[in-house]
Amino acid sequence: MKKMYNRWKHRPETWMQQDTLAEYQRLSGQVAHKKLQSSFSTHLFQLAGSKFFLHELIRLPWWCCAERPDHQETGHVFPPVTLASVLALVTKWRAHRNSPVHRGAVIASQQRKEGQHRLSQQLWQAQRDMQIGQRLCQRMSKEKLTFQDMTEREMELEEAFRLGHLQQALKELMAQKKPRYPGAATAA
Repeated sequence: MKKMYNRWKHRPETWMQQDTLAEYQRLSGQVAHKKLQSSFSTHLFQLAGSKFFLHELIRLPWWCCAERPDHQETGHVFPPVTLASVLALVTKWRAHRNSPVHRGAVIASQQRKEGQHRLSQQLWQAQRDMQIGQRLCQRMSKEKLTFQDMTEREMELEEAFRLGHLQQALKELMAQKKPRYPGAATAA
């Protein structure tokens, strides 16, 4: 199965979208390898939604027509697709979905997601909070706004901006951004 996947992966013209293929063909080295890997993984997921399910679909001869060519060089004869083989697939899929391994993977994935916010989302929120705090401070200084007119959140943002906390938080988030260095594959 692994050999079949590798042969398939290394023929991107048969499965890759044209714009992605054009981009891939311009790349070289490790960057091209990563692009091929991620594109193929995306393609597999789009086909069946699960690598396990796709593996089972490929293993069963769904794609074979009524006149299936048997592999004469290997002596392999394709079994007919029957109701029993379809039920076996559904049973295996249900067993996989209910297995402790699958449930553990789902729980681990959910735990990794909790509390994880992309840096770009955090930066966006910090910039937004700073803009709101700045506007509130300006309106307060022009005596167009009083604390009685503001919500609790607006009061917090105005005070945090006035004290410089929002600016400091944004500065710390900006410091976390990783600089992009061109790799050896992109240097020419």
